Amino acid sequence: MKRILLSLSFVICHLATSSATAQNDTTVVYHGKQVVISEDSLETHVSILSSDGTQWKKSKESTFVSNQEVERFYVSSPIFSWGTSHRYTPTTPRFYIGFAGFSGSALGLGSTNGMPVKTWRSSEMGVNFLEGGAWLNKRNTWSLSISENTFLSQFKLDNHSILMKDEQEHTCASPTDESGVRNSRLFCMGMNIEILIKWYKYFNDPNNDRLSIGGGLSWDLYNKQINYSSYKKDSYTHAAAAEHKMQNTLDIKLQVSYDGLIFYFKKAVTPLFQSGKGPKCYPFSFGMGVVL
Repeated sequence: MKRILLSLSFVICHLATSSATAQNDTTVVYHGKQVVISEDSLETHVSILSSDGTQWKKSKESTFVSNQEVERFYVSSPIFSWGTSHRYTPTTPRFYIGFAGFSGSALGLGSTNGMPVKTWRSSEMGVNFLEGGAWLNKRNTWSLSISENTFLSQFKLDNHSILMKDEQEHTCASPTDESGVRNSRLFCMGMNIEILIKWYKYFNDPNNDRLSIGGGLSWDLYNKQINYSSYKKDSYTHAAAAEHKMQNTLDIKLQVSYDGLIFYFKKAVTPLFQSGKGPKCYPFSFGMGVVL
């Protein structure tokens, strides 16, 4: 009988202590997040919950015992993160399309005399196949991303200019008989690799409702087997030249995105043709894309 009474007394005391502990929990709402402060007979704990009750991942926890701070550290990879709040989400367009053109200098956008192009009738499109990235700080406001995509560009040349080549160099010149020449174009295809640093501004939904501004470098690697120039005359399409000896270009890339919609500008700082082997021209492009 005494054992039964002692057991009941222990259970009642335990329930009373748990109830008192639960009543002593303090919840503070700060910027839409719940900060819960709880304590028991030995320790004081602090945890953070989202508005839907999801508990945030701990990167570092501090507890206080008898006026002494005890720290517990959680180690995670900066690239491969298992916590949903720290997982890198892509901001590179899966598909993009825009306008393209040539400039006469590395830093300017002025037209080039060696390759007259109609920018508003020239285009670029591409598909992104691979992207990886990592956050650069704990607040997830800075990131470093690397991506690879395949692009196709077509440049609409002036109707009185045709890009031709011989064994030594490329020339953009007028044909002997200009009558009836139209739709003079240069087609090229290649692969682009870019490295960007991006800054983020979060609003309501941290995954979708956010603004991103980024910049960095990219490399256009042209497929020398898949590029050619052509023009139309007398209802026939004529191949002016094929397999142009283009060199890979180094570009400066700027990008602004919001809620899956991306606007970009890209400008080459190295020429498309080697010096003395073609017109002095620097490709550039601008347009928009979507994150799928």
